[in-house]
Amino acid sequence: MTRLNRPRLQSQANLLLIYLIMIVVVTVITFPYFYMISMALMTEAESAAIPGRFLPAIPQWQNFQVAWGRIQGLRPYLNTLIVAGGVTLVQLFTSSLAGFGFAKYRFPGRDLVFLLLLGSMTIPLFINIIPWFWMINQIDINNTLLGVMAPHFVTAFGVFMMRQFMLDIPDDLIDAARMDGASEFMIYRTVALPLCGPALATLGAFAFLYHWNDLLWPLIVLSDRANWTINLAVLALQGYMGVSRYLQIAGGAMSVIPVIILVIVLQRYFVQGTALSGIKG
Repeated sequence: MTRLNRPRLQSQANLLLIYLIMIVVVTVITFPYFYMISMALMTEAESAAIPGRFLPAIPQWQNFQVAWGRIQGLRPYLNTLIVAGGVTLVQLFTSSLAGFGFAKYRFPGRDLVFLLLLGSMTIPLFINIIPWFWMINQIDINNTLLGVMAPHFVTAFGVFMMRQFMLDIPDDLIDAARMDGASEFMIYRTVALPLCGPALATLGAFAFLYHWNDLLWPLIVLSDRANWTINLAVLALQGYMGVSRYLQIAGGAMSVIPVIILVIVLQRYFVQGTALSGIKG
């Protein structure tokens, strides 16, 4: 009897170990967010205490109201939504169209161009900043939301990701569409795109999250407060008035709420898209 139960006990022990590891990992990942909310609810004295406090004595919910007023309400959110949403939509189009071309068409220099595209992914962001800034000044879109968006309309990572995914689209489907008289763009729009839903959702989520959280490039481009993104508005909380740390953290907590909602909604596509397009010839 003991020998028969041994495999079952071993399986239960392994399952328990997996759950314990998952609990530890989730705790480590979520603790910074929990502590951020905790500090946002502290008084100025509690947030500056040494050693630091883990929980506020009395939650100061008005901190969020004060921070909301200092960042000027919805305007920075709207600006950030325009930037992140606009860049995401354009990237989805350019990346999927270029990925379709690299995956399903043969033309002279295709592999060389693709290798150069991959090589551009190794260039540090800081090297691109000066050419980007010169470019937006030349076309007179400095200090505008378009100036923040324009350098990011095409991304090598997006092209690579979509190309890897589209390699698995059967060529027979494309040939059948051509025989039915479909144009090349119609084949891309009606055959390729509908099959790339998980990859598009994953790329869109990555792009939106990155540009929602971006601080450096908007900080360089935008000087007019009316055009500030949410991260610039939160950064301004530490301005000349010496605003306390708890207000900065309250503003930061409010800035990540849309991102958390997006991740929860699209988490299925994150897993599915990454699994399907991450490791393909």
